[in-house]
Amino acid sequence: MAVTLRFRRLEPFGVEVSHDLSRPLAPSLAYHFGELLREHGVLAVPGQVLSEEALAALCALRPGTQARSAPHDATGTIRLTQANGDVLAWPWQAGGVIFWDGDQVQA
Repeated sequence: MAVTLRFRRLEPFGVEVSHDLSRPLAPSLAYHFGELLREHGVLAVPGQVLSEEALAALCALRPGTQARSAPHDATGTIRLTQANGDVLAWPWQAGGVIFWDGDQVQA
């Protein structure tokens, strides 16, 4: 049985992941991280604070991946747009991180 990241779909695109990404991912989880980005374009992780090193390592799992961390006192919404014009509005949460495939989605 393959080990995968637990996630829920966001509308109109993207997924929200429930996994501690502050530690290096096992190979099967690293693969699933990249596949989720490829398939859904956006991977949101609420409530986590990641080091610059962890962000860089996760972005390196799939070429073209970009990321943004929410400031600790963040409020508001980040908007990401797919090439077809669909817009994902994700509420910033203190410590949240969002990854997107730069070939599919624009911030």
